[in-house]
Parts: sequence; structure tokens; C-alpha cells
Amino acid sequence: MFDFSASKHAGAVTDKLVEFLHSRNWQAERRYPLDAHGFIIHDPQTLPVGSIRIQVGLYPPMVYMPPPGDIEMNAVQNKWKQQEERQELERRQRMEQRWSKLPRAEQEKREKAYDELTAKIKQATRSGPCQPLNPSF
Repeated sequence: MFDFSASKHAGAVTDKLVEFLHSRNWQAERRYPLDAHGFIIHDPQTLPVGSIRIQVGLYPPMVYMPPPGDIEMNAVQNKWKQQEERQELERRQRMEQRWSKLPRAEQEKREKAYDELTAKIKQATRSGPCQPLNPSF
């Protein structure tokens, strides 16, 4: 006896898979599996009832297809980058407002102190047991 519920469930799964692939700009279609002569496959040994068959082809190498999670990840990374840029701009504006009121000698003194502190921090982070062969910073 043919199990219609398993076949119906497989059809629903297939529809969801095709919908997902379309949302990721993939070409996909739902069709019944055909044998070499073009007839629908009804053999439970080849394709058991309730299963789906997926055939995959390759895109030409000149077409880039982003992976499924790439869109969301890029959106989050762009948001973080914009937030960092905004915070850096605000920090620079605050510093310029404070330093613009100081005499030139005081500005140079603070800049030198800042550079020394930055150099100390870099040296401290480079003095651990694990060192890169070619430090890029």
C-alpha cells in the first residue's frame, strides 16, 4: 500500500528547500525524478517513499554566489564598522576641542606623552611568550 502521508511530507520538505534556495539566488525547481528513458521513477529501491532526491550542478566559475549566512554577517559587520567610525570621529572632535584651547607647547607635550604611552602598550603586548615571526604592527 502506498504511504501518501510520507509522500506529502517529502513534497512539503521539497517546497521549503526550493524556497530557501531561491531566497539565496540559486536556481532550483521541483520535479519528479526521471530515469534514463524519461519515465518517472517508482522503484522504492532507487527512491524510497517519503524521500527526496537532490541533483546539484555547478555554476560557471565567473559567477560568485555568497554563502547563506553571508548577507546577515556582512550587515552586522557594516553596522559595527559604522559604529566604530562614528565613535572615533566623536573622540577626535572632543580631543580637538579640548586641545585647541591649550597653548602650542602644552599640545606638543601631551602628544609626546600619548605617543610614549602608545609605544609602552605596544611593547608590553609584544613581550609575551608567543610572538609572530613578522609583526605587522
